[in-house]
Amino acid sequence: MEFTGKKDVDTALSALGEQLSAISIDVIDLLVCGGAGLHVLGMISRTTKDVDVVAIVSHNSSNQLILGTAKPLPLSLVEAAKKVERDFQLKDGWINPGPTSALDFGLPEGVLDRAETHTYGKHLIVRFISRYDQIF
Repeated sequence: MEFTGKKDVDTALSALGEQLSAISIDVIDLLVCGGAGLHVLGMISRTTKDVDVVAIVSHNSSNQLILGTAKPLPLSLVEAAKKVERDFQLKDGWINPGPTSALDFGLPEGVLDRAETHTYGKHLIVRFISRYDQIF
């Protein structure tokens, strides 16, 4: 299956959130870019095959949001993604940390402020990078 629009991406991420709720007590917070993000933001109509994770979002000791590498993805996320992959006939690696190396060069200041945040169940938060930051 390929993602042809917002509904497809939301369906897969909702299923991922359900799987995470069944196997994990941790909340996973992701910063996502690429085609899947552009679908959710309503900016493209082309198909895409994956969800590109730029970073894992967490809190520091001052409760500020910080970005960390998405490589490797958290094991609970990988386990849940395998189940969604099977259930929806998605390609292996449909959710992946491919663009996480962008952190090495630095992301634009305020990227999290501009991101559009969606919650999928109780255990998955996905922040979709804004159009401005996609171009950057």
